[in-house]
Amino acid sequence: MNTGPSGSEPATCREREARRCESRFDVSLRLGSDLEGSSRGIQYLIDYLEYVKQEVHDGTVSGESYKWLEQQFRTSSHRLTRPS
Repeated sequence: MNTGPSGSEPATCREREARRCESRFDVSLRLGSDLEGSSRGIQYLIDYLEYVKQEVHDGTVSGESYKWLEQQFRTSSHRLTRPS
């Protein structure tokens, strides 16, 4: 394999691919779609669910968290409702 004079070409390819993956994640996050399609997206979902779980344990789930949960887990027959 020809790595060029500095031997850095494979690292450059990995860096470009990492930037492309991060860019795809950013687009998916902005659009609220297909976060399950990448390891970065799955990690984001896990981290946010852990955050919401802590809110539940603390007894104060924010409106933002309810909205996020609804966006992530909406189905045609179910809607999340806030407790009274």
